[in-house]
Amino acid sequence: MILLSDSSMVYVACPGNTATGGPELLHQLCKELIAQGFRSVMYYYQWKDESNPVHAEYAKYQCPWETRIAPTKEDLVIVPETDTWVAKKMTKSRVAIWWLSVDNYFVTLKKPLIDRLSDIKNGKTPIRGMRAIRNKGYLHLAQSRYAVDFLSREGIESLYLSDYLNQDIVSAADGVTTTIKEDLVAYNPKKGIEFTKRIIGMGQDTRFAPIEKMKRAEVIELLKRCKVYIDFGEHPGKDRIPREAAMLGCCVITGKKGSAANGVDVGIPDRFKFSGDTSEAPAILALIRSCFSEYSKLRLEFDAYRAKIRSEAESFKDDVALCFRKKGASA
Repeated sequence: MILLSDSSMVYVACPGNTATGGPELLHQLCKELIAQGFRSVMYYYQWKDESNPVHAEYAKYQCPWETRIAPTKEDLVIVPETDTWVAKKMTKSRVAIWWLSVDNYFVTLKKPLIDRLSDIKNGKTPIRGMRAIRNKGYLHLAQSRYAVDFLSREGIESLYLSDYLNQDIVSAADGVTTTIKEDLVAYNPKKGIEFTKRIIGMGQDTRFAPIEKMKRAEVIELLKRCKVYIDFGEHPGKDRIPREAAMLGCCVITGKKGSAANGVDVGIPDRFKFSGDTSEAPAILALIRSCFSEYSKLRLEFDAYRAKIRSEAESFKDDVALCFRKKGASA
């Protein structure tokens, strides 16, 4: 548990003018901290427009913000794991690394040399490797069971602080009916595309639709039409799109990498998860066809997963209450 005084400010660090799953979650945290009586603001870095670094997608959270801060020892700065260079600059305050993913942290370490040199020139030297992370004495929050387990293996204790879907998805789920569903498979071309290409190549009689260059409303409309969503990517954290697809009535088929390897982060029936071996392609296509022909029956196998997703907004409030407490407050 992280103890805060009445005067403590919680700065939630976030890249400005950016809309992806991570920044949305950072805004959700700031909003919930304020709702629970804590002092919190968004701290935007890497903004394109310092006068208005708030992306239009997140204006609805109505979070106060700053672009320049000087936190004290009473304050807390929460930094996403992909931008540990921000943490390194916070020398006078407490810092918590929020592991919104695992794999993406290591992706940042493997940036091309020219990018790393540019980062260093601009004062963005990352903290290298897990040994350096341990030695800094940071606090740690984990968005997924996958991240909790990873940090534990590294000898780092963490507090579980997960997330919840944008309520546009949950609201849209109420309008999904079997009559609008088509024999159509959605996939994200940024996730495990090499294996997905094999599936598409062998499934000439099956229609596939990429989720690509779409606004949120377009993604919702596509998933509402599809009977199946497939994802053989790395699952670096508790990913959003598998949950969005399930909420919008899709049968979800995944690999077993990253967070998909456990039933907490990706809580779909085991028979809908595959190791990603090429030899499994015929079985995956057979399951897709079963989802088409027996959709009304097989979609019910995801009801428990959908119920859990619906409860995540309330669970997030509980997570925040367990992770943060004011000094002197009763347990």
